[in-house]
Amino acid sequence: MLFPRFDSLSLALAMDGDNQDMMDKDFDNLYDNESECILEIEELKNELTTVVMTQTSGSAGARDRWDTPDIKMPNGKKGKLRKDRYSSLVIANMLARQIKNASDPISFDLIGSNLRDGNKKCNDSNLYKGPSWFVSSANDNIYKGIYR
Repeated sequence: MLFPRFDSLSLALAMDGDNQDMMDKDFDNLYDNESECILEIEELKNELTTVVMTQTSGSAGARDRWDTPDIKMPNGKKGKLRKDRYSSLVIANMLARQIKNASDPISFDLIGSNLRDGNKKCNDSNLYKGPSWFVSSANDNIYKGIYR
């Protein structure tokens, strides 16, 4: 995965662009601005560098575990670093792979017609699908549908 490079020039240009957008009368601040996105990406890179892989203990069922290391809190308790951005990136990656690998929906061939369309359309269309030796005789000679 490629991340953008972080430097003070790109951050300053982003903040300048954000300030110009704020002065615009029609500016609607529904989304994050560019400078906030740059800082969020930098925090994501910091979280990614702290993630550590460990294995759970167990003879046959050892599983890989991806977590942040333990830290000491100011009150002397153990704690964990946050990994919200890391988890979001992993979930987004999983969903993107699922969408990419999703199979196309099944398309069905419709045969016949609706009664509201009238008998003319029903008589002109083929009512059966299958091997040519059966379909040619079934559609032409034998089965023409139900008439009232």
